Amino acid sequence: RQVQIKGPDADYLTQLITCRDLSGAKDHICYYAPIVDDQGKILNDPLIMKVHPDAWWVSIADTDILLYAKGIAIGKNLNVEITVSNVNPLASNFLALPPNEEFFSNTVISYPLSAR
Repeated sequence: RQVQIKGPDADYLTQLITCRDLSGAKDHICYYAPIVDDQGKILNDPLIMKVHPDAWWVSIADTDILLYAKGIAIGKNLNVEITVSNVNPLASNFLALPPNEEFFSNTVISYPLSAR
């Protein structure tokens, strides 16, 4: 499932929910970016991709990040729209595959392979 975060504050909100520095993210490149709560506990470990200057796709694994992101956006009065993005099911299934060293070494920038 793809959660889309779009709007003038999309970069801010996307960075706020992950512990990975996305300030240098390039368009259409997937990044492994764990989503953490206020205690630093991992809620989800999705791939995140910047698809437009003001839009991100979060390819979630299993939890409801849509509600989590909406709660933060509302609490901080951010100018974003958070929706489930209508993307090709084949693409979203591909992005949600379990970690594969060959896939990540060719797709994700600086995936921490040594952490296994």
